[in-house]
Amino acid sequence: MLARLPRTPVEVFAGVLFLVGGIVLLRGAGRADEEEARTEAEFGKKTARAVVGWRVVTLCFTVLFLAEWGDLSQLLTASLVVRYDDAASVFVGAFLALVTVSGLAAALGRTLLARMRLSTIRRVGGTVCLVLAAYTALEIAGVV
Repeated sequence: MLARLPRTPVEVFAGVLFLVGGIVLLRGAGRADEEEARTEAEFGKKTARAVVGWRVVTLCFTVLFLAEWGDLSQLLTASLVVRYDDAASVFVGAFLALVTVSGLAAALGRTLLARMRLSTIRRVGGTVCLVLAAYTALEIAGVV
């Protein structure tokens, strides 16, 4: 469906959302460490009971499924469908990337947070979003 939309407006929309996402991440990075401590304490109280088996699988699936609907990577994926007009290949690539990143996040997320502050992670994420916004703008301008 997205492939039928005019290419430039979709790319402009994706670029603006990358820009906004980068700004939001960078602006919130300063207070990220405080928020993380509060959230950890709050979730620690709520998750005191053990969750095992299919309940864990269902919980993880639901959290990831809902989180992906508002994810900036979905916008990039949509712009790739429009750009290359090959929805099947973009779907396969995006699905494999999601599975890989989710696996890495589950395996390495705690370790990363133990060694790096959340504010630093947000600054890196914000910078990546701004780079993607700039790249999208250069693509729209025909420079890249």
